[in-house]
Amino acid sequence: MAESTSNSAELGEKKEVDKNIVTKVHADHKGGVIANVTCNRALTDSAEVFLTNLPSNIVTVDLLKFLAPAWPRVKHLRELRSENDNHVAQLVFLSCSDAVEFVSHFHNTQFSFLEPQRCKVTFIKKITDKGGPLPLPSLERCPICLEGAKKDGRDTVTLLCTHSFHGTCLVKCVELLHCPVCRFPQYELSRNQCARCDITEGLWMCLICGHVACSRPQWHGGSQILQSHGHALEHYHTTGHSFAQHLDTQRVWDYRRDRYSSQLAETENETSAAMKLVEVPGPEGFEEFSEVEAGEALSLEYTHMLTTQLETQRSQLEQNLVATQRECESIVRSVEADYKDLCKRTERNKHTLSLLIRENTAKKKDAAKIAEETEKAQKRYLEEIDVANSLERNVVEWEKTFEQGMTKMQLDKTKLQERIDKVQSELSSLFSQLDQHE
Repeated sequence: MAESTSNSAELGEKKEVDKNIVTKVHADHKGGVIANVTCNRALTDSAEVFLTNLPSNIVTVDLLKFLAPAWPRVKHLRELRSENDNHVAQLVFLSCSDAVEFVSHFHNTQFSFLEPQRCKVTFIKKITDKGGPLPLPSLERCPICLEGAKKDGRDTVTLLCTHSFHGTCLVKCVELLHCPVCRFPQYELSRNQCARCDITEGLWMCLICGHVACSRPQWHGGSQILQSHGHALEHYHTTGHSFAQHLDTQRVWDYRRDRYSSQLAETENETSAAMKLVEVPGPEGFEEFSEVEAGEALSLEYTHMLTTQLETQRSQLEQNLVATQRECESIVRSVEADYKDLCKRTERNKHTLSLLIRENTAKKKDAAKIAEETEKAQKRYLEEIDVANSLERNVVEWEKTFEQGMTKMQLDKTKLQERIDKVQSELSSLFSQLDQHE
């Protein structure tokens, strides 16, 4: 029974994994681009993954640090927002195998010991909007380092405001809470809170840098009606940014003059998706600046901000130039040292080559002598072989002659012995006859 229950659970889990899940997301901060993300955990031929269940307070720098182990294989990171205003992201890898490895390692991984949420990762089958597939934004030039896109378009990050940067440039911004171009905040607008405390009411946003902070404590009739710590005022004293906008009423306060300025609000052009500042009527009882005076003040503030950013970029470019010059000088010194070493080795090789040529010439002469002597020795050897063969033939003839001589000598000896015997017999008969005559 338990076995059947486990089998049914496995089948149910497999069906859950194999099915397609469609999620509606916002591809820009205005909610104008609504796309459908179709995900499937069972895909293995997709190089795109979908990150969900991200912490609500996570910013781009934290997300890049979390993805640091896999970042060299990431081609593009695009931040998105779900329908319930949750932070989600699209990751595009260089290959499908990199995406599969990322899902196996990062799915259900805790972001940090301070965050209870665990990352949920699924494969993306397709992302479509009303016009068809939703393309990835292209990066022509990074606004931070002013350099173009990298090889294969890798190391690209697109924020919710649709501005794209190099990921290695964004991660250097330790306290990046807003887009470096449009100052759009990286956290959820519906859950704004002071950057230095937990207060979420009566917040002011600096119009120069986008810093969000709480207002000064407000009193009425001897009692405090708004609990706050005045962090927006402290931000003015620290940075000198004098214009701040109330996030609830959209009214603009000038800290330098300590009064409300001409009321500026953010609206959207009917014929364009661009945002602009327009003047709106201020409440009665508040002194307002003239349009020219407020424009001059804002122009000065933005001129100062642009000058500061340009100075920072110039300083960074000068540092990069100095570092590049030093690197070039180091490379030139290294190349010169390598060239000198190569020249020395070439001279040594030339000397060695001349020695080898002379030695080779001597070896060739020795080889010629040896070949000549070898040829002479071979001739002598052949002659000696001929002599040996001739001697061998002579020995055979001599042996035959010797044998014939020995045979003849034996015959002559036999004949001589017979004659001796005959002579002895004759002598014996002669001696016997002499004895008889006597």
